[in-house]
Amino acid sequence: MAPLNDAMAKPCRVDRPAWVQHDEQAIFSIDIDPSSERFVTGGGDSKVKVWSLLHVLSGTKANELRSEVPRLLATLVGHTMPVSVVRFSSDGRYIASGADDACILLYELMPGRGQAAFGSSDAGNYENWRQTKILRFHATNVTDLAWSPADGEANLLASCSLDNHIAVWDVEESRPTATLDGHTSFVKGLAWDPMGLYLASQADDKSVIIWQTSDWTQTHRITSPFAQQPINNCFFTRLCWSPDGQFLTIVNSYQSGKNVGSVIRRGDWSEVYNLVGHHGAVTVARYCPKLFMRKGPSGVDEMAHCFVIGSHDRMYSMWFSGNERPVYVGKSFFRESVSDIAWAPGGWDFLVASVDGTIAVVSINEQTLGPHAPDDKISGYLSELYGDVNPGRRVKLVESAEQLKMEQSRTPLLKSGHPHGTQAEHTPGKVLGRTELARSKAGEASPRPAILVSRSGPAQPLEQKESRRADGRRKIQPVPIGVEQTSSAACVPQNGGDDEVQIRSAGLKASTPSDDLKRAQEGPPSVPPSKRLKVAAAATPAVGSTPVTLKTAQAGQLGAGLEKLNVAPDVAPPKRAVFPLKTDDQAIWDVLEDADITVEVLNGAQFSTGKDYARLVCRHGIETAWVAEVKGSIALVAGSPRFCAVATAEGDLQIFSASGIRLVPSILLGAKPSFLDSDGDWRLLSLTCQGHLRVWDVGKVECLVETSLFGLLSGDNQVVAAYLSNCGMPLCILSNYHSYVYKTSMKSWMRIVDDCFPFSHYHTTFKWNAHMDGANGELFSLQTGWAQHHNQSSRLPAADCRSPDLDSRSHLEHNMAAALVLRSPKEYKRWLLLYIRHLVKTVGSPEMKGDEESKLREICEGLLGPVGEAGSGIAPQWKGRQWNPKVLGMDKRTILKEEVLRLLGTKRDLQRLHNEIDCLMEI
Repeated sequence: MAPLNDAMAKPCRVDRPAWVQHDEQAIFSIDIDPSSERFVTGGGDSKVKVWSLLHVLSGTKANELRSEVPRLLATLVGHTMPVSVVRFSSDGRYIASGADDACILLYELMPGRGQAAFGSSDAGNYENWRQTKILRFHATNVTDLAWSPADGEANLLASCSLDNHIAVWDVEESRPTATLDGHTSFVKGLAWDPMGLYLASQADDKSVIIWQTSDWTQTHRITSPFAQQPINNCFFTRLCWSPDGQFLTIVNSYQSGKNVGSVIRRGDWSEVYNLVGHHGAVTVARYCPKLFMRKGPSGVDEMAHCFVIGSHDRMYSMWFSGNERPVYVGKSFFRESVSDIAWAPGGWDFLVASVDGTIAVVSINEQTLGPHAPDDKISGYLSELYGDVNPGRRVKLVESAEQLKMEQSRTPLLKSGHPHGTQAEHTPGKVLGRTELARSKAGEASPRPAILVSRSGPAQPLEQKESRRADGRRKIQPVPIGVEQTSSAACVPQNGGDDEVQIRSAGLKASTPSDDLKRAQEGPPSVPPSKRLKVAAAATPAVGSTPVTLKTAQAGQLGAGLEKLNVAPDVAPPKRAVFPLKTDDQAIWDVLEDADITVEVLNGAQFSTGKDYARLVCRHGIETAWVAEVKGSIALVAGSPRFCAVATAEGDLQIFSASGIRLVPSILLGAKPSFLDSDGDWRLLSLTCQGHLRVWDVGKVECLVETSLFGLLSGDNQVVAAYLSNCGMPLCILSNYHSYVYKTSMKSWMRIVDDCFPFSHYHTTFKWNAHMDGANGELFSLQTGWAQHHNQSSRLPAADCRSPDLDSRSHLEHNMAAALVLRSPKEYKRWLLLYIRHLVKTVGSPEMKGDEESKLREICEGLLGPVGEAGSGIAPQWKGRQWNPKVLGMDKRTILKEEVLRLLGTKRDLQRLHNEIDCLMEI
């Protein structure tokens, strides 16, 4: 068995069967039955199709049986709208399907040969699947389904919907036995605990709720992985439990400017590590149903999980528990997002479905990943975790290893002092041991413990030694190795680091809000997905460290003074962090596999005088390029292939060249840093907790922008994201989801996203269309973040004193100006044409003021410019100023001729204006 700690594994077979399709419509879901004989898909054609798994798998048995059965076993109809999810029941008896028509259909396999569905052009069904039940409860789209484990006492089915509700069905009675209403937004993912004790649900309210199945109460609400998420653009968020129930992998989480999947530990529900590397949001996670045996660093066989995640970036990746990078990445297979993944029960094959209407079949073997864990070892391992797991005894399982330890410590007392104390003893497991977490005066911080792969299970927390410094402050000794971990409430440190962190990511963004803000609003906005840094910034270090509020900006209070202002307590920076620097021409997977440039930060060392210092190690590949030491503790990092900048918790900024030369002496920021960002070239932004913002051109060694955020803050608003926009200007997002950009030529802050147009028809409607012109623009991302936070998916009913058409017109004018400031050409063109279409539509409306034609004339004349001078080669003058024939790189007259005039021609009242402009263009 070859260890896979560093090498990228290659599957033994990858195939894309073209015959698996839904009339060239999207495939939204896929699942494999427990017998490994068939798989099912649901698609945009409103059909459910059952296929032979033998025709897509390799092997002697599959080859022998292929000629006996057809590829397509059955086509099932009944839904009137696209099918979002299909799932086999745990015993294989039913297929459950949920669709946009709000119905859940149950199909049961009957004896005999099936018939063709009425009105279907497909051949007659080979298998006789009959629709036996229709479950109606939800008011709108059903997004996900989850069956209870096969060992449960009842055959239960959980469903979720865009109506914010979850229903738990007794399928034999065809009625919901429980309805769960804890979410405040669209519920898009469900996962049933393999032990049957919990149900996990994920929704657009930036939370995952753990429900206890005994009484359907909330056990825990997980929000930290989504605290930095600006918007949610996933239609599916399909989370999954590990086969031993010890870990829950949630999707569509967002950490330090990167789309990641987050692995959550059972019991304390803390983040263990993040799965970093995908360009787009992670949409689905699926664990292999088998545990693997792998050799650990000490050469001893260990059990490990294998799982696959899929993303909006059209790629999927395979991971092993504890690995900091994927062992296999599938790319260039799909044209659209990955929608679903299904593992075969044997644990050697999995299927991946995509919105482009195709699937991929991936087969692995023992030579590639190592052997499966033997059943006897798995039984012993599960007994250590849960006690008696024999379903025949119907004994209530313990829910964590800690509970089992407490029961065992009580066993001698029960035996000696209680007549019924005859429980069998079990060896305590080590999987869920916990480290002590640092606590501050202002509150309790929640860093995750350092994690290593355990000999007895997939992961084991490391015990860390704690001591006291001469001044009484705590000091925690770092462990030698760790895996990736991030902090959801990261603040500038006051004491030493608590945990060692190993981070592998590319293009990380530094922006984390305070814990108080997360509790108040369940996660403020952060950097939009459209913002993609060229270079890594510190992910886990104290990002967004000391919150910038009006009080801190006015009073300039630091350190312990912040506790009196009810903001988040300080969190120590990590002992160790490693991250690669991404160059402009590198793909993200190239960075993960090759890691051309990496920077390692080691905090917590001390000079002989007792003062702290941090160590920087920059590596090109495996070769050390340069090493530097910085006084204090490094809290934030940003940079590019041209330079590396580090900000310390003490308020110093150090800038190094590509070869490690200090370009300037230490820059005094004047306060603790809150955000640090680079544009991937020479520009560097810093924001302190007192609201002092500066932008430097590191190459020219000059300050481009120096301003304050004092005028932006009011009340308890906080700055939750600050970075350089795509046009290179500073952009800040506040906790009320208002966004501001600093226009350097006007030396002013401009509010580009706010709530000034509540009655507009043109608020973001969240239509799931990634190809919409301008859908991936920076302004669009900021606006959808605001709209989702305020549940403003459509306009509000207009008040008596407000005209919705006037509000819509003002909104469109605002968006045009904002897109122009952000220098986003596709968004500017989109809003311009919507504005013209709106004016054309409202010409002659009694609610308007009759000035539509004059506005249209002004726009047309601005695009037309001076007649007869555009091609003279001399910059023409128009209305007293120089006229530019292009706007954001687009030719104005081309827009006028091909787009604007076509819209004017649709309104007879504007025919004179249309003809006049058309004639002038011919001159």
